[in-house]
Amino acid sequence: MSTRETTVVHVASEAEFDAFVEHLRGLRHEHILITLDETSDVLLTGVEYRRAASIARLGEVSLTIATSDPLRQQLASMLGWRVESPPDAASDREPVVDHSTTADLATYRPEHLPPVAE
Repeated sequence: MSTRETTVVHVASEAEFDAFVEHLRGLRHEHILITLDETSDVLLTGVEYRRAASIARLGEVSLTIATSDPLRQQLASMLGWRVESPPDAASDREPVVDHSTTADLATYRPEHLPPVAE
């Protein structure tokens, strides 16, 4: 069994998505990883996912979206797409630590409330 190479396609606008969908019609047995600008208005509706998926299915093309947007992740997952985190999502950044909370909830007391009398 041969492994398919992944082709990465970046989509930044509605026009680019339309062009990608047209290009998708000619593909066969491929794996496509779609990345996009998080501020883009592309792939925010089920119609767009279904449109691309129906064309991909004809050519036995596998579609995956790489996004950190929870709405896009949920839509893609519900409509049968694979979902990945973007390559630079968490690996390049320091973890965010909120020092205003404590991990020990048994002894946690909100700062704005007076202590409870015992």
